[in-house]
Amino acid sequence: MRACPELRLLPSSREALGIAGETAFRVPSLSLPPLGPRQTPTVETLTTYEAVRLFIDRALAVKPDFQMTDANAPAIAQICHRLDGVPLAIELAAARVRAMTVEQIAARLDDRFRLLTGGSRTALPRQQTLRALIDWSWDLLSASERALLRRLSVFWDGWTLEAAEVVCGDAAGPDAILPNEVLDLLTHLVDKSLVVAEEQDGETRYHLLETIRQYAREKLLEAGLAETERVRDRHLNFFSRLANEAEPELRRADQLAWLARLETEHDNLRAALKWALSNWGIERSLRLAADLSRFWYLRGYWKEGRDWLEQVLSQAPPGGTSAEPAARLRSARARALYGAAWLMDETGRDIPLYEQSLSLCRELGDTWGTAFSLRGLGATTSYRGNPEQGEPLLEESLALFRELGDPWGIALVLFSLAWVASNRDDNQRAQAMWDESLGLFRQSGDRWGIAVVLGGLGYIARLQGHYQKAAALSEESLALFRELGDKAGVAISLSRLGNVALRRGDYPQAVMLLEEGLVLQKDRGDRAGAVFTLSLLGVVACYQGDYERATSLLEEGLAVSREIEDDLNAAYVLTYLGLMVYYTGDLERAGALWRECATMHREYEERTGLGMALHGLGLVAIGQGDLNLAANLLDEGLALHRAVGDRRYIAIVLDSQGRLARTRGDVARAASLFTESLILRKKMGDKQGLAESLEAMASVAASQPEKVARVFGAAEALREAIGAPVPPVERPDYDRAVAAARAQLGEVAFSSGWAEGRAMTLEQAMSCALKEGNA
Repeated sequence: MRACPELRLLPSSREALGIAGETAFRVPSLSLPPLGPRQTPTVETLTTYEAVRLFIDRALAVKPDFQMTDANAPAIAQICHRLDGVPLAIELAAARVRAMTVEQIAARLDDRFRLLTGGSRTALPRQQTLRALIDWSWDLLSASERALLRRLSVFWDGWTLEAAEVVCGDAAGPDAILPNEVLDLLTHLVDKSLVVAEEQDGETRYHLLETIRQYAREKLLEAGLAETERVRDRHLNFFSRLANEAEPELRRADQLAWLARLETEHDNLRAALKWALSNWGIERSLRLAADLSRFWYLRGYWKEGRDWLEQVLSQAPPGGTSAEPAARLRSARARALYGAAWLMDETGRDIPLYEQSLSLCRELGDTWGTAFSLRGLGATTSYRGNPEQGEPLLEESLALFRELGDPWGIALVLFSLAWVASNRDDNQRAQAMWDESLGLFRQSGDRWGIAVVLGGLGYIARLQGHYQKAAALSEESLALFRELGDKAGVAISLSRLGNVALRRGDYPQAVMLLEEGLVLQKDRGDRAGAVFTLSLLGVVACYQGDYERATSLLEEGLAVSREIEDDLNAAYVLTYLGLMVYYTGDLERAGALWRECATMHREYEERTGLGMALHGLGLVAIGQGDLNLAANLLDEGLALHRAVGDRRYIAIVLDSQGRLARTRGDVARAASLFTESLILRKKMGDKQGLAESLEAMASVAASQPEKVARVFGAAEALREAIGAPVPPVERPDYDRAVAAARAQLGEVAFSSGWAEGRAMTLEQAMSCALKEGNA
């Protein structure tokens, strides 16, 4: 090299030569397509990746009529991924297409060393089978390097240096490795291209290609049961300590860092839990699953978490008949029970779990566990329609958390008590409790707690018609949920923002937000949440005049709510179906739907829903000419909405009372009610409501045909802007009022006034509508 300074050599080797002047470049595996539940590999997308192109090329060499299609593309992508983009492995897999489909090849990759044989006879012996290739590398390792490599096979999806030192350092047996020897040996394996080292967030993380991991695992099993059990026991101990250390931190300011660490080690934690279930006592598996429950909740692994906890609880004897210390076992079981209940998320299935954990925690004198179980039991009992029984449980929980001086626990209970107050229409008390809860969650640093309370405060702002404030609070909540990776929180925040957009008449934005939330809810299996979102999407479609889509969405929501026996959600879906049917002009069916849901809302003491149903029945009564019945129904509905404080529905019923007064010929009262509704809707920024109110004001200004033309024109422009046509049921009255003004003014003057109205700003349109002399 010194004699020929311009000489350039490009040798390939499994490790660097270690000579002067050498610069080492790692040759990466072939590029791979992304895989995941939402990835749908196609021929066009897959052929851009090197591993896939190599597979197709080698497959054609042995089977000239081979074709990649959209049907077999996912299997080809899976083969390339599971073989880590290693060229020889892909070539050997592709050679099997002579006798197998790609789907069959993918299914047999768990036994890849038997499958991937039969390479070219002209190749070196070590390149004719996958096993021969790795045998050759294995034989070149020292005894200590072999010992470390086989022990590293217990890790799934990588490890840190600290983990390798703890798990693989073993002073027992003939192949002893001390923890302080692990770094040098690990470096040798990296140099020999058997271990991959990558930097992640300022820390080096190591992993084995899956093919190497399977080979090393075979070698670990060959080393004997004693070594295998020692290594897996240390792996369990290491990751159990990690989970236990992380559990309280998930309620504190550093929760993001801990969530990220647990996410990175999730496969190792799964492996540890599996080993604990099959080889350790009951207590260890209970404690590990309990420690992971909040992580599973925050990251949306609800079903997986429930499955793990159900498995560990099913093998734990409730009476403590295990040989393990009874008190420790009952304590571990209690924690697993309330962890499992938390993952049920107030569905009702959590109640027996909280009842069991409460009983155990009281027996053990575990004050924190008692308080936590009481909170869960009280919250779900209240949510499921029995606040009289649930609220005392919440108050007892609050007293215990205050006694412990636990700001996080106090904040959690206050959050639940605020919902109880809100459901009783005591929004002032709810606001005060949420304000206190928010301060305590900020003190503890729990972003999840901050996010859920912001959602509650946004709900009150929405009821009060402060839509800008409601959107701002929900957006802040959404940002925190996204930061946490909490898919459930993201979904509900999107639904809340979609609801605000709906109320403001921003229908395209509402659809975008609601559909994004619906995808998350369906992915997570959150059927109750999906019903709520389907209902809102159905209402948007109804307002937009797409009654076929509205019917489809609402009927889907109704079917799901009945499948999961969620009568309260079903009642609301029936309420919205009644509105949609009413809009199309079918008064008989609309009345039947509203009567059915009114009965259900009364049963649940659901004032908002009952007020909506009574309002609907009032509209039907107006249409059928029973004006006295209509007046009674509308008065009762308005009283309910005033009690709840929902200004949107107050404005809606005021508008309908104005229609009733107009039908009775009391134009002055009608104008007064329409004016009150219009002003409320302007304060809230309800665009569709404003269009309806402008049309209503125009309908009682027959003596001022110029004003009628302008206001109707302004309302039409507003409806066009938001994509909300006049519904068929209202079209006859609308057409009559327009025709009367046109007849009074003549076509030219009417068209001119209409055009002037269309060009008005909203403020100008309101000023025109509110001018004196409507009668």
